[in-house]
Amino acid sequence: GTGSIYYDNLKLYVDNADLISDVDAGDSSNLTLALSVNDATLLVDPDSNTGLVLGEDYNIIAGGTGESNLTLQASLDVLNELARSLYYIPDTNYNGEITTTYTYNDQGNSGEGEALETAINFTDVIVSVNDAPKSTPLEDQGVTEGIEFIYDISSNFSDVDTEQTLSYSV
Repeated sequence: GTGSIYYDNLKLYVDNADLISDVDAGDSSNLTLALSVNDATLLVDPDSNTGLVLGEDYNIIAGGTGESNLTLQASLDVLNELARSLYYIPDTNYNGEITTTYTYNDQGNSGEGEALETAINFTDVIVSVNDAPKSTPLEDQGVTEGIEFIYDISSNFSDVDTEQTLSYSV
């Protein structure tokens, strides 16, 4: 799906009861779910209270939390629970499209043939916000009456929205 959001200290979650379904997965624990996201990092929500233990209930077999790619290995139920506890944080001041890709692989556990794989994508549009300009304090200056005084203050102000021009008045 596609959505539009506003970004400032943002966490985006996938909220889906069962992201993955596989009628012949059985109780296999070596199924994989690979996640990738552009211009962001993937994290596991510490407040998700899944009770799942890394190394016991699931494994990370590629990438990792805090990176843009992550591959999990576990049973179908555990993969679905983990998918609900994952979120991403866009790069600082990012705006544009972020595509999250979920790729499920059944590792050929059941049925005829080799491993089967399917992928879904979610695209979010991060809309830029106008950040307030920042300033650093001006140093006190002494002036003499009747003598021209010039003081350049341009280095004391900045704006991350580089497309905008700052104006000053004293």
